[in-house]
Amino acid sequence: MTNKLTNFKMLSADSINSHYYIKSYAEGVFYILQNQPEKAEIVKNNTFFISNEKIEDFNQIDSFADLTIEMIKEFDGIDILIIGSGEKQLFPDKQFLSQLSSLNFSVEFMNNAAASRTFNVLVNDERKVAAIFFV
Repeated sequence: MTNKLTNFKMLSADSINSHYYIKSYAEGVFYILQNQPEKAEIVKNNTFFISNEKIEDFNQIDSFADLTIEMIKEFDGIDILIIGSGEKQLFPDKQFLSQLSSLNFSVEFMNNAAASRTFNVLVNDERKVAAIFFV
């Protein structure tokens, strides 16, 4: 049996200026770095959210299927919301997707690997970005 912590995939060797960024991940575990002061967190919670400024548990729901438009509307003041749906890319139903057009920001659905990389690129470009990850 392999220890999950030894299977981390490094995401970026570049210097990232954001307060938080995702340094690496393994199945179900994220390694988050905090630039100022230098501090690392390992996130193993079922669902969490991260932005340029903060990282928090997103304990409102337990699975991707429980996500509602009301929860997404709370992320006002950002340019883009990335939703990491887990190891596989999942999409909500058509009705949910049509409700997203009323928001003042973009919402993108990706698997966790792509969502992590995209989050890091956007925070490094100093975009106002947030991400929800389903572990």
